[in-house]
Amino acid sequence: MRPAPLRLALPSSRPTTRFAPRTAPPSMDPAGELRNRVLDEFSRAEREREVEVTGAHDALTRALQLAPESIEAQLRLAHVEMLQHRDASAAARLEPLVASASDRRTAYLARLFLADILMRTDAAPRAAALLEEAIALVPSGQAAHVALAQLARDRGEFGHAAVLVHRMLNAPVKPDDPWLGYPYGQFWMTGPLIAELRGAAQGAR
Repeated sequence: MRPAPLRLALPSSRPTTRFAPRTAPPSMDPAGELRNRVLDEFSRAEREREVEVTGAHDALTRALQLAPESIEAQLRLAHVEMLQHRDASAAARLEPLVASASDRRTAYLARLFLADILMRTDAAPRAAALLEEAIALVPSGQAAHVALAQLARDRGEFGHAAVLVHRMLNAPVKPDDPWLGYPYGQFWMTGPLIAELRGAAQGAR
């Protein structure tokens, strides 16, 4: 069984919509009525998610038109394309980041994302190599450890998968896995950006 793409709540995601309970007519099959209502809500949630993903793709495309050199926009657009099952386009964006990204966070995430694509295209050896590189960059990276163990399990290498899980459990706890902070955008830039805005506001007085 091939693993599903990595998914996350996009930074632009709205809070989960709370649907008002609907009054249903008496039913001779309460279980069937409940199942239909659940499936209806799942379909509604999936449609909303598709709208959000499309909106994120459009926004990131515009961002790259304004700043083609933005590595963060390239990384995030690649991930959105993965969610849209546009793996070829996503891989084309990720390959240069794997080859040249200088900061550890981007290098780790680019390898994690590209490995996920390769795991779903039967390129297991390259995927495993990328995940090992990701772990070397961030030894505490649980996402890369789990993906590598899953890859071993899917190949029937259950003993090796167990070894990899044990290695993860004994890995350092710091620094945090970059994947954990990914949904929150470039949160580490909040302080500098606020200071820059304050300086601009004071200069405009």
